[in-house]
Amino acid sequence: MLDQLITRHTLEEFAGRPVFRRGENSFSTGSVSRLATNRTKVSARVQGSQAYQVELRNDQGELSYDCTCPNAAGGGAAR
Repeated sequence: MLDQLITRHTLEEFAGRPVFRRGENSFSTGSVSRLATNRTKVSARVQGSQAYQVELRNDQGELSYDCTCPNAAGGGAAR
């Protein structure tokens, strides 16, 4: 089910274009590490101006997230 929730299109729509592009850049420059997946979530450590944790998960069929990043949509709060 998680693979149906997390697609390039849904991630860009969910995060918004600027945040999505920043994420792509972070991944392509090697700033994403400790990537882990299971049936219900994907988590990673991202090194930006500081290190932070990101988690995407299946929340009863809806995509939700937690992020400790300083500039996360919604102030980094769970969504």
